[in-house]
Amino acid sequence: MSFASGGLRIVSEMLVTVLIVDTDHGFRWLLKRLLETTLTVAAVVETGNSEEGIRLAKELRPTIVLLDIAMLHRDGLEAIRRIKTQQPETRVIVLTRDHEGAYRRLAVQSGADAVLPKEILTQKLLYGIRSSVLKNQLAEASLN
Repeated sequence: MSFASGGLRIVSEMLVTVLIVDTDHGFRWLLKRLLETTLTVAAVVETGNSEEGIRLAKELRPTIVLLDIAMLHRDGLEAIRRIKTQQPETRVIVLTRDHEGAYRRLAVQSGADAVLPKEILTQKLLYGIRSSVLKNQLAEASLN
């Protein structure tokens, strides 16, 4: 269902593609199940390393990338930069256990759209995804 008025189209059911990039298989599984049961998703794809995440982001062009900043094979900051360079329209939400904030500042400087603590798996994460999708929809509507 959509609402169109004065060239603005807002989609009430958000159909998103999410790429999860995290080394913790259990965390990825939990996050994937949470997303599949609470959002209208086209696909939730997951990988355990940043090189594969960068490749999948380029191939799939997901709406959202949920990225653990502490990655193996290539650090998460470099992954953010490469994903945002390849497709700036993709929203990158960094998930971190860093409570000090040092990684948070670096993640935003590298191009992350949001940085959230891993401990907030429910309300704030879903709100962050919905907010990012709505920003994309409003930006697209303004171009039409």
